[in-house]
Amino acid sequence: MSAVALRFGRIRWQLAAELDRSTSVTLPRQILPGRTYLITRRCTQRQFLLRPSRMTNQNVEYCLALAAERTGVLLHAACVMSNNWHGVVSDPEARLPEFLEIFHKLLAKVQNASLGRWENLWSSDKTSVVLLVSEAEVLEKMAYTLANPHCRGAAGPVKSPDEWPGVISLRFGKQREVEMPDIFFDDEGELPDCVTLIFMRPNIYLALRDSELYARLRDTVATRVKRAREDMALRRLPFVGRNAVLRQSFSAVPKTPAPRRNPSPALQRNPRPRALRACRRCRHRSRNDPGRGDNVCRSGRGVYRHAHGAVCPLVVQSDDRFLILTLVHESITTRMSAVEPALSGHILGVDP
Repeated sequence: MSAVALRFGRIRWQLAAELDRSTSVTLPRQILPGRTYLITRRCTQRQFLLRPSRMTNQNVEYCLALAAERTGVLLHAACVMSNNWHGVVSDPEARLPEFLEIFHKLLAKVQNASLGRWENLWSSDKTSVVLLVSEAEVLEKMAYTLANPHCRGAAGPVKSPDEWPGVISLRFGKQREVEMPDIFFDDEGELPDCVTLIFMRPNIYLALRDSELYARLRDTVATRVKRAREDMALRRLPFVGRNAVLRQSFSAVPKTPAPRRNPSPALQRNPRPRALRACRRCRHRSRNDPGRGDNVCRSGRGVYRHAHGAVCPLVVQSDDRFLILTLVHESITTRMSAVEPALSGHILGVDP
């Protein structure tokens, strides 16, 4: 074999390795206006750094209301547990990353100052942001958020979500004025002395009145609570209780083992067979006619990489045309700002 052939073979192997590594990396998250998400983030080492108290509750409510007010993000449901928080929010102006930055940064600083600590408050794991694509999913995740104090861990913290002493969302449209905490913030600074915390009705089931939608939400929460109680009774597990929660140390950690290596979805997917069939149809269209405008996977809205080898390129709208950008190794993407659909098909292994 000639030296030229050996060199060409080595180059092909290196390029294939780079492409394989690049396709295993999570693609950038698509942030579009008007979408609804389930947000989850936990504290470092699973410590109870957000354990309910008057101080903690004020810190959380002020930072949450301020972040929502500055970014236009709408709060629908929220529950702050001792070592994590859950929230269902809508993003009318596509400013969700800014909302998360403001809330997590300010809360970490003021809570650390309140506890007299200096290390990071949040876990190094990235924030879980799950896109909710249907009305039923929004309602279900709101119920999941509100039922969390009852269903959390091996032993439920409290018997009912209403007994939770921490921050938990109010009824739709209810609002509360929250004053700036006395610790950390500068009275002479630019931040407001008082902000309004309000939880809005999500844009779902518009035929229902607010009271009817809230009743449906409460029924869904009650179903979750009942199922959790039956499971705990079957396993003979006790409730921790409100007073025991308030007595917990901020540095304590749960006794249950931490879940590891669980997938963190970016999309609240439909049932797996349906999503897989959608991916296969998408790949079939791309293989047969790569020049068509619909050769981008619609089941993932153009930016999600699906299982079984179906790779979705990123779609960017510019000048009323769709340009396809293939996300490959950094050394390649830095040299490519846009790739023609045919060339993109070659890189993705699709026959032109």
